[in-house]
Amino acid sequence: MTSLDERLAGLSPEKRALLTQLLQKKRAATAQADAIPRRPDPSQHPMSYAQQRLWFLDQFEPDSPFYNISAALGLTGPLDVAALEQALNAIVARHEVLRANFITEKGYPAQVVAPERRIPLPVMDLRQRSPQEQNAAVQRMAVEEARRPFDLAQDPLLRVQLLRLDEEEYVLLLTMHHIISDGWSTGVLVQELSALYPAFREGRPSPLAELPIQYADYAAWQQEWLQGEVKERQLAFWRETLGELPGPLQLPFDHPRPPVQTYRGAHHYFAIPERLQGKLAALAKEEDATLFMTLLAAFQALLHRYSGQEQIHVGTPVANRTRMELEPLIGFFVNTLVLPGRFQDSLTFRELLRQVRETALGAFAHQDLPFEMLVEELQPERDMSHTPLFQAMFDLQKAPPERFQVGDLELRVMEVETGTAKFDLILVVQEREEGLQGIIEYNTDLFEEGTIQRMAGHFLNLLESALADPDQPIARLELLSPEEKHQILVEWNDTAHPFPQDRTFHAAFQEQVTHTPDRTAVAFLDQELSFAQLNARANQMAHHLRRLGVQPDQIVALVLDRSPEMLVGILGILKAGAAYLPLDPSYPAARLQFMLEDSQAPILVTQEGLVDKLPIADLQSPISVIRLDADWPAIAQEPTDNPPEMAGPDNLAYVIYTSGSTGTPKGVLIQHRSMLHLATALHRIVYDGDDQLRRISLNAPISFDASVQQIVMLTKGYTLDILPHAVRQDSHELLRFIRERRLDALDCVPSQLKLLLDAGLLDGSGWAPAKVLPGGEAIDPETWRILRQAPATQFYNMYGPTECTVDSTIAPVHASGDQPTIGRPVPNAQAYILDPHGQPVPVGVPGELYIGGAGVARGYLNRPELTAERFVPAEELGVGSWKSEAGPLDSLLLTPYSSRLYRTGDLCRYRPDGHIEFLGRVDHQVKIRGFRIELGEIEATLRQHPSVDDAVVVAREVTAGHKQLVAYVV
Repeated sequence: MTSLDERLAGLSPEKRALLTQLLQKKRAATAQADAIPRRPDPSQHPMSYAQQRLWFLDQFEPDSPFYNISAALGLTGPLDVAALEQALNAIVARHEVLRANFITEKGYPAQVVAPERRIPLPVMDLRQRSPQEQNAAVQRMAVEEARRPFDLAQDPLLRVQLLRLDEEEYVLLLTMHHIISDGWSTGVLVQELSALYPAFREGRPSPLAELPIQYADYAAWQQEWLQGEVKERQLAFWRETLGELPGPLQLPFDHPRPPVQTYRGAHHYFAIPERLQGKLAALAKEEDATLFMTLLAAFQALLHRYSGQEQIHVGTPVANRTRMELEPLIGFFVNTLVLPGRFQDSLTFRELLRQVRETALGAFAHQDLPFEMLVEELQPERDMSHTPLFQAMFDLQKAPPERFQVGDLELRVMEVETGTAKFDLILVVQEREEGLQGIIEYNTDLFEEGTIQRMAGHFLNLLESALADPDQPIARLELLSPEEKHQILVEWNDTAHPFPQDRTFHAAFQEQVTHTPDRTAVAFLDQELSFAQLNARANQMAHHLRRLGVQPDQIVALVLDRSPEMLVGILGILKAGAAYLPLDPSYPAARLQFMLEDSQAPILVTQEGLVDKLPIADLQSPISVIRLDADWPAIAQEPTDNPPEMAGPDNLAYVIYTSGSTGTPKGVLIQHRSMLHLATALHRIVYDGDDQLRRISLNAPISFDASVQQIVMLTKGYTLDILPHAVRQDSHELLRFIRERRLDALDCVPSQLKLLLDAGLLDGSGWAPAKVLPGGEAIDPETWRILRQAPATQFYNMYGPTECTVDSTIAPVHASGDQPTIGRPVPNAQAYILDPHGQPVPVGVPGELYIGGAGVARGYLNRPELTAERFVPAEELGVGSWKSEAGPLDSLLLTPYSSRLYRTGDLCRYRPDGHIEFLGRVDHQVKIRGFRIELGEIEATLRQHPSVDDAVVVAREVTAGHKQLVAYVV
């Protein structure tokens, strides 16, 4: 059987011409049969679905200028103002919709059309002003016109104004409300103006043919046609295409989203390099796609990388003039399509492009369903703060000619910044003679200009990476420029600073003893021990432990009430060569039993009054108990000199247990070198090497890693003043204690600090510490504001996980901006924010914080799988290839563990100045009063009860900055 092409090729030229003529007549007859008819009753003016939606929005937010369509045309030549005004009014007479108003009848919208309407053309003469003044006036008046609202019920919905700059220089301002117009309509108006003006100037009649229909005819046809099977077929496609609706697009906003959408905006312009344009065309051709599809795929990939969301909805406008008779009309025809993009870990850019191609082809084939009808059908959760179904838009446009001739007039399109934005973000790519230009319209209540500038750069970087290798996963496409990578990975982590790497913590303490033997080392109420006394007693304790066979890396448990004996016990254990395990006597017996058994501690150092409260008899392995009070007479017989060193800088110094997500606490292993790193970092950043600061608090329980932050300062000669338990629980008593003891530095959690502020810490009525170190939980913005205004006290927001030796970053509050931040890495630490695939994220984009450097722990005790999961070699991540250039990880020459990064589980982002902003958790961990709590641990424990089938635990903020745990059980 021969093909149609072969049969046509066999016809003579005359027969082919005849066949072509017959086919054209048949198509014309079909088009005429399908043409939109005039409405039966010309006195009725039905509204389209799009008009009904805009009327509703206007009722909801009257006097809003955000649906104004404005244009500015520069006119050069001998202008006939009367002919121009005549041409404009001829267009108004020609299009019914330009004479329309929209009123309310019995609570419903109705369109009324005036039989006649004359639009005045006011002229403002600016000839007496200088060129600079003229330019400023034109821009100001253009913006004022664009932002002047319409009264839909009474005002003409087309406004014009003529500005005269010189004898043959003018600017024509055109403003229409979107309810009667769209972008295509503006082009129609200019085209008709170009035809009518020269005709009227020469005294000729209108050269324009009569319009086949009016906009109201289209509206009537739309309402009748879009019913029944046609409507259901369209809806079925969109229900299947969009599927389960995602939440709003979570872009890295610079400011919180206002409760009501504001529409305030600006534009950023950028060029797409010529070298990419050929590659774009080649890839599109290779995949049988279009430039629109390829650019949309890149935009969706960028939004995915910025937000981390697996389903991305992007809106795109379509002219929606699918019939020939609609092309010459002015009116609101444009429709909005929602184009979803779905992402998985392994999705390549080529696969995404194919996905976008199929989605776009289907969407354009079903573009007749009005967006407002789709919203009504899908019923997304409505929120006044953003648009439904999508918050970002993409559009590819053919740029109109910047200059064109109308008779003896030259017209040029002028750019006017109206200061509005209809969505969170719109990316427009214009095809110009000189190449592709990008324009980002953005909401200025959400984004700063610098953020959008970076976003444009990241779009180009991602596009270049995708075009270079379309088969690489989208997760691996490059966002950062080499300069950005160098700044984030190298400059902001260039923290190397000398510190004692060749000794133990207690050796550094002993060195300090030789410098300040008589200075008070530790104080508690009326008890004091000098450095020499503390050292002597700790030495006796160490010698005693040595006789019991203590070895390096062995763990000795410590359960003591708050007293100077805590420091004697800690230093004694360290000097013996072992590591101390601090336990809180108030812990439940089952938890204490688990920690003692898991650590396999052969020795427990405690007090006589606590022994009966401890689960010693329940332990599976025997444990030797040393009572510091009852056994002290025997210990006091030991020598007071420093015992020979058995441990080294890489040996364990302490083990602290943290909460566990599976219901099992985990012990963190910290070595001596890391403690000395911490002391050096604090001394340099917080205490500034100030020898006048002497007395610092020991506020945190020793079972809490924040206590190490103070204990290490013994190596720098500071006095530790132990806060009594009762004082810690009462903010007024604590304030009195601070003033009586004249504490120079105070450590606390932010919730405790808020109570101190309420009690009058900064009211100027008494002594206030020179330094306050809040940490362990997030500081709320209001407290941050108060701290920044403190006249004399300096506040330092301390951040760091137990696994990185207490403090990894520090933010001097007075020098860290108006919003809370956790600052930058401390000396000899590195901080990297990475996406779920281990790639560095750009400034402003959320990611998981990874910590490297001298503070990184050895790992978890007896938990090799968890250690491998949380302590990741840098070479396996996106920072690995930069490691040798960055230098810090290599040049510090620290421990075998310094080449690993700890995954904190904290969600953070960089600020432009390199400071890190804490956003929350990537898991379900919370912090309450500084204690790290895994909600999963509590849930697992609750489920062990025979009456509990299931349980969920949440942290609820009862008042600003104060959280409590709430459990729901079945």
